[in-house]
Amino acid sequence: MEEFKLLQRLEDFEAWVMPRLDSFPRAEKWAAALEIKRSVYRLQWNAIRVQKTPRRIPKRKAGAVMALDEELEFLRLRLRIAASRRMLSQRSHRHATKLLMEIGKMIGGLQARIAQGAQP
Repeated sequence: MEEFKLLQRLEDFEAWVMPRLDSFPRAEKWAAALEIKRSVYRLQWNAIRVQKTPRRIPKRKAGAVMALDEELEFLRLRLRIAASRRMLSQRSHRHATKLLMEIGKMIGGLQARIAQGAQP
């Protein structure tokens, strides 16, 4: 069930971040903005992998959750760099950080349940 909430939060984040990427300077739209977009898409892809991986294969599910966590960290890095280069306002960066923190807590919950042996 938590995977469905995670997918919804990722869709909400995508809807929020994409218009902000359109306002990046032209020179950066095809580099920085594209990397951020790809990272959002990979997060969604990995969330679907977590959701679709059968419970009877815990190692595969744990690997999918780890990939999700790694991609989230990459996205945080790209947004931090965009904010430091003033492509993203500090206010937008704070909001993105808040949204990604909520997503990170959901991913952390999945990791904890897998570590305890319970299947998400």
